[in-house]
Amino acid sequence: MSKLIVQTLGTFLLGAVVLSFLLFLPAGTLNYWQAWVFIIVFMISVNIIGVYLTLKDPALLERRKKIGPGAEQSPAQKIIISLAIVADLGLLVFSALDHRFGWSRVPALVSILGDVLAWRILDEEKLLEKDLPGYGEYEQKVHYRLVPYLW
Repeated sequence: MSKLIVQTLGTFLLGAVVLSFLLFLPAGTLNYWQAWVFIIVFMISVNIIGVYLTLKDPALLERRKKIGPGAEQSPAQKIIISLAIVADLGLLVFSALDHRFGWSRVPALVSILGDVLAWRILDEEKLLEKDLPGYGEYEQKVHYRLVPYLW
């Protein structure tokens, strides 16, 4: 158990440091309250999920720790995950640069990220239809799988 606690603390600190570099370095200041709020909310959310999975489903937690293009099986998912990671990191850096220089063009980047995520969802649905028994029946029953009454 102590190994898991040390590993968790190390991951937490590494995540906080990486987020800090991605946000404060391009912003050129620590006086960036939006970045502080983002880091706090993000770290709390991730850790709540981590604690929950540690207690309720450690096997799922182990599977979820395998991330990135290497963890994906289909070539489309590898591309999508690569684009999503670059877009996510780019969004953080671009937001910080926007804070620094006042560009206010972040909505365009958010739109691109949304398109990449939509592509991933649609591709993953095809995979589930093909490989997961009963998913076709599920789709017939549940018409909105992401946003009620929309998608």
